[in-house]
Amino acid sequence: MLLERSEELSVLRAAVRAAQESRGSTIVVGGQVGSGKSALLQSFAGLAADLGAVVLRASASPVERDYPYGVVRQLLEPLAASAPEAHRDWLLGFAASAPRQAPSRVAGPAQGHRPAGRGLPAALPEPAGDPGEEAAAAGRVARTVGAAVARVAQREPVVLLVDDLQWADEASLVCLTYLAARTEGGNLCLVASVPALQAGIEGASVRHLVRRADRVLTLRPLSQRAVRSLVMDTFREPPTDAFAAACRWMSGGNPLLLRAVLSDLMLNGHRPTDEAVDQVYAARPGTLRDRLFARIRVMPEPLTAVLRALACLGDLAPELAGPLAGLDAVGYEESCAALRALGLLGGRSTPELVHPVVLDAVERATSAAEADALHLAAARLLYRAGYPAHTAGEHLLALPARHDEWAVGVLRAAADSAVELGDAQAAARFLRRGLLDVEPEDRRRGDLLLRLAEVERATDPAASVRHVIEAVDLAGAPWARAEALTRLSPLPLGTAPPSLADVLRTVANELGPPDRLSGADRELALRLEARLRAAEPGDPHEVESAAHRLFSLDQAVCLDSAPGRELLCVLLEFAALSGRIPAAEVIETGRRILASEPATRAYPHTALPMPATALVLAGQPGLVAGWLEGTAGQAGTADPLLAPALKATEALTLIAAGRAEEGAARLLSCVEAVGPRCLEILTTAGLLRAAVGRQIDQTNRAEVAEAVLAAVDGDSRLPVVSVVGRIATVSRAVEQRDFAQAGHHVLDLGRQLERAGWTNPAVVPWRSYAALIRHRAGEAEAAELAAEEFTLAARWGEATAMGRALRVRGTLTPGEEGVALLRDALDILEESPDRSERGRTHLLLGNRLAKAGVSYAEAHLRQGRALLDDCGPSRAHRQEGAPVPPGPHPKSGVDLTNAERRVVELALTGMTNQAIADELEVSCRAVEKHLTSTYRKLDVAGRHALKDVWPLLSPG
Repeated sequence: MLLERSEELSVLRAAVRAAQESRGSTIVVGGQVGSGKSALLQSFAGLAADLGAVVLRASASPVERDYPYGVVRQLLEPLAASAPEAHRDWLLGFAASAPRQAPSRVAGPAQGHRPAGRGLPAALPEPAGDPGEEAAAAGRVARTVGAAVARVAQREPVVLLVDDLQWADEASLVCLTYLAARTEGGNLCLVASVPALQAGIEGASVRHLVRRADRVLTLRPLSQRAVRSLVMDTFREPPTDAFAAACRWMSGGNPLLLRAVLSDLMLNGHRPTDEAVDQVYAARPGTLRDRLFARIRVMPEPLTAVLRALACLGDLAPELAGPLAGLDAVGYEESCAALRALGLLGGRSTPELVHPVVLDAVERATSAAEADALHLAAARLLYRAGYPAHTAGEHLLALPARHDEWAVGVLRAAADSAVELGDAQAAARFLRRGLLDVEPEDRRRGDLLLRLAEVERATDPAASVRHVIEAVDLAGAPWARAEALTRLSPLPLGTAPPSLADVLRTVANELGPPDRLSGADRELALRLEARLRAAEPGDPHEVESAAHRLFSLDQAVCLDSAPGRELLCVLLEFAALSGRIPAAEVIETGRRILASEPATRAYPHTALPMPATALVLAGQPGLVAGWLEGTAGQAGTADPLLAPALKATEALTLIAAGRAEEGAARLLSCVEAVGPRCLEILTTAGLLRAAVGRQIDQTNRAEVAEAVLAAVDGDSRLPVVSVVGRIATVSRAVEQRDFAQAGHHVLDLGRQLERAGWTNPAVVPWRSYAALIRHRAGEAEAAELAAEEFTLAARWGEATAMGRALRVRGTLTPGEEGVALLRDALDILEESPDRSERGRTHLLLGNRLAKAGVSYAEAHLRQGRALLDDCGPSRAHRQEGAPVPPGPHPKSGVDLTNAERRVVELALTGMTNQAIADELEVSCRAVEKHLTSTYRKLDVAGRHALKDVWPLLSPG
């Protein structure tokens, strides 16, 4: 189907009718590659035949350009059937008497020659310079061909159609020029197609023929209406507006490109709907690629060089395409203009390939050797022009190993550039490629291995460890081997192979203990000790000795250096795991570490998550949350582990503050984001705290524990994974109300934790869980476990752990003794950041008091509900407050005077009556009077009961 070519056909029809009246003409049809020139000539051939003309057709080809008279043969062979015998023999065998080679020098009109008629030569143009035998022979053949065509034109008009005139052989061009010079006043019409005229045409004979044409027709791109019509004809259904617009924009109205894409879409089962718009832009039909390849490989060298340069550079640095193509500024601009005219380049200010399929064709037309030369030249140009090193490195990646010192330097710089952009995977590719250019004995190999190990911490920690060990083997002196090992991140070393601990221990022994060294050697030894301890988190000796080591170190000296702080980080978490030192000391040391070490982009690859977790266990989630604010805005520009690691630590602070639902949700998103590498974004203590963040003694599944186990597929050498698995097992048994099995599993969990030295109840309060589970199963010794946990929690000294243990003891203890334990738990929990634990304790105490008929029970219930609502209460929280229906306390409307309120507020701070009197400048008797009046109004027994009912009466 020929679309929007009626105007051109009208011109050609008129030319045939004029030839019938002895007014012949020469017409040239130009247009982009794929604009439909051949289709137009095909349609015109049928039209001319219908008008009674003799149509002689030929199609030139670049592969036949060196064969003389190839086009003329195609034109004259159809005349042989109707020609007289003498002429037929000549037409069939004229090439035998023609020169075997094309004329080597055939020029345009001689200088100073006065053309006849419409400026066309009256005879065959003479060669420039002395006439030779070849030119004379060409002239004789041209006159003979002209006579043969003129003989046919005596009876009826003759239409000569030549497609792709630019590829015609030179001998045929001499004949066609001779014929074109004699169209006027005869019955001959010559129509030839050429590339877009703006592209420039090679060959003086072709340019001469085009300039002398009577009419030049330039084919325009298809309009939107024609595009819709072509889509409709292809799919047999009307396209949507979005689909048609995409087709028009993608093809630029080029019929060849559009037809190829539509055919590809149809064969792949797509329909012309909005859902297929993306497929329009993504289509890269192979048939079109092959046709463009055939065109590109025979283009003039400057045009091909520009296409290859642009394909090599892509969207980057188009201003370097000219130098890469080997052209000066003028030559480059002319070549770009020619390629735009051919429809292969787009972009108004910056040249670009019009479609990805053009890129495919250019790459196919480029040999491997040519591609290598282009990439190397592009790398040099980009590097010298000051572009980021990674842009040059991308081109070096495409080259085979060269053992080129310059390339190694560029690849190393490219890796650094990629790291700055947060692309660790690209940096690793550059460094691996650089290693191929370095001989095994080259001194630079160790440096490249260590840099690669640093980069791989974010992408492939196992490979990072391997490369560090390889670099250690290449290093000679103990300090160099130690320096290599310090490139490892201390945090995920627990997942490293056991051989790493052996290497660390060997090099540490070679270097010597830190306390006997000084200067740089001491700093290396401190870093080695930190990594050696971190590599064995499940060793009970290492965990228990951490507290002793922490005491033996001069912490003031360690805090003044980064290696010392790194060791303190590891020791602090291990000390928190064991609970061997008071939480107050952990807080003091942890606070000083965080004050000296801001959270940076390297956070997941440092030891800093360890003191952060220790501080959370010590009841300081607010301090950690404030410290993490320093990383705001960094997560989007660093490696893929940074954002999950920060989010995981934030989630721990939320859990410690009682916001378990929100914290669990964040942790789950972290696990989903990093998959098996979730073990690298949490320390041992952090992972355990996360796994039990949603209390096992509630009817909630330990979702974080389940997610971690699923991510690592239960396969890890870390002891913490088996502990997390046991936590999940206990949670499932509780959820199924199989308390007997849950009790067995939780005791097994406790034994695992004890064997690992993780005895701090703030990490996993398994004794409390066991006590509650065994109590539900009717076992009498449950209270002993709760009492034991309180002893350990008191040694640790953190309010949440102690308050939880007392709350469990109060739950298990009936009568006034249980109420007293719950009151003591509330007193301790006033210092706890865990609002959820306080809320639960308020509800439990409120229920006990309500059952006993105490009037201020509702105050506790309301306070508990308010705290849990702030935390996002779970179903289990709601159930704990359910036994007493909500409603106003009978005394909630009591109206106290301002003086009474002020006295009560001071009394609740613990001040004596005399101290209150001195503060208010009244008598002690007046204070006693106000307190007695308050007791009577509130119906409470004394000062000790005020704190239970006061939240109900306090504003807000």
